[in-house]
Amino acid sequence: MDTLNADVYVVQECENPALSTSKFQEWAGDYLWVGTSKHKGLGIFPTKGNTVQACQWHGTFSHFGVINSNPSSSWSTDALKLFLPFILNDKYQVLGVWTKADHAEVFSYTGQLWKYLQIHRDQLKRSDTILLGDFNSNRIWDKPDRWWNHSDVIEELAAIGLGSIYHQKSMIQLPPSLLQPLDAHRLRGAQFLREKAHAQFFQ
Repeated sequence: MDTLNADVYVVQECENPALSTSKFQEWAGDYLWVGTSKHKGLGIFPTKGNTVQACQWHGTFSHFGVINSNPSSSWSTDALKLFLPFILNDKYQVLGVWTKADHAEVFSYTGQLWKYLQIHRDQLKRSDTILLGDFNSNRIWDKPDRWWNHSDVIEELAAIGLGSIYHQKSMIQLPPSLLQPLDAHRLRGAQFLREKAHAQFFQ
């Protein structure tokens, strides 16, 4: 992985360095990690003198107008999987993402990100904000009569100034006749960056 020469790695499905080998711990350095088991989690690994500091984001969201007591009408940050917000080099606000099913019968994968966005929309509006990781999402899985489809999440992210660098860079290299159908339809591994943020860490 070091051949990628990245300034920071956001790695999904990685084991907890604290419970792994000394060689892995040495490579991990001053890392961040969150997971549901010691074998599979979301890890943040800075390199080349870059620094990361975890953000403590906690909150809840409730659907206004719902008059019943069903617990599914509200949710909290800690119940969503897996998200790890951090500050990179005391400047860039980054949200590491690995969306999971996590036994959710309805709000799995992109539904987890949609729920997270409802709670932390204001934090994500901040300039120099980046989202990156494994979103496990594609518009081919959009369903009618569902308000948190992949396409809906794309629209909500665009409304707060976030768009896909992957697709922006890819579209530059394509002929105009092929640009319109893309519509930022794939999120897996994509990086979201506010227009004012610098992309130097991911070039």
